Amino acid sequence: MSLYSFVDAHPIPFRRLALALRLVIGAVLIASGLIKALDDRAFMITALGSFGVPGQIYPVLALVAPIELMTGIALVLGISPRVNTRLVMLLFLLFSAGLLVALRKGNVQECGCFGSYVPMRPASALIRNMLLMAGTGMVYVVHRKEATSWKTWQVATLLMTACLGGAAAGWSRHEPFLDQSILRTGKVFPTWGFEGPRPSIEKGEAIVVFFHPKCSHCWNAAANLKAYLGHANRPIIGITTADDQAIDEFRKKMDLPLPVYRVTKDFDRKAAFDYPTFVLLKDQKILFKVEKEVPSLRTLEEHVLPSLADKKG
Repeated sequence: MSLYSFVDAHPIPFRRLALALRLVIGAVLIASGLIKALDDRAFMITALGSFGVPGQIYPVLALVAPIELMTGIALVLGISPRVNTRLVMLLFLLFSAGLLVALRKGNVQECGCFGSYVPMRPASALIRNMLLMAGTGMVYVVHRKEATSWKTWQVATLLMTACLGGAAAGWSRHEPFLDQSILRTGKVFPTWGFEGPRPSIEKGEAIVVFFHPKCSHCWNAAANLKAYLGHANRPIIGITTADDQAIDEFRKKMDLPLPVYRVTKDFDRKAAFDYPTFVLLKDQKILFKVEKEVPSLRTLEEHVLPSLADKKG
């Protein structure tokens, strides 16, 4: 007896199984798409940096979040499952192809499927995809004979999801709604990515600035960096992936005796999405973070610190 005939001979239990699978797979797609839409920038960095996706298809990647949201909602609501499961299967196949590339490269530590909130290695993510594909295939088998029909509310729901998901992904590529870097406010500053000596930031206040000598914004921020260097009670250090020659040239041209520590590219990519990234620490805990700028000392003293005190109060 074939699988098709066996499923057809037991319609009630397999329909219940298909319902459970639709809800689970749909929830996974919705969660994944929502995380990408709220911080599409992190997804782009993972795809382009870790997986080596060609830059030419950069604009196309913006469609991933809304497609995941649409297919996930369609599964949960049972909208045209015969057609939708085919699209979901294609989506999982594309994701699995990317994971296979990552496994071949061998230096990708996290798949980035759910941002930094659910870390998962490519091998584990590939196994998960295989299971989800098997579940999607079972849903298709159960609903394969159903006629495809679209109701007005279904079309409207999917179109609204696509518009909102696409708009959120486009906006969050530049101004994320959800910070997915490993440097989130309230967390402990990680030190696993340093190459060589590590800075002494375990006690007291400290300022950490991620920069790169080729970043024009970092050159513009040099004046503010100098102002911080005069305050010994709040040491400031620089972090970069650049080589020693580039670092020395930057400090010499800007007359900036800034102590600099080197980190791995993987650490830098997960910590700083834009240069410069300014981080205020206290006892290694992140109190404040801002990207693309180094706030002036006056701004920090008169605005940032009082606002942090008000939040604590």
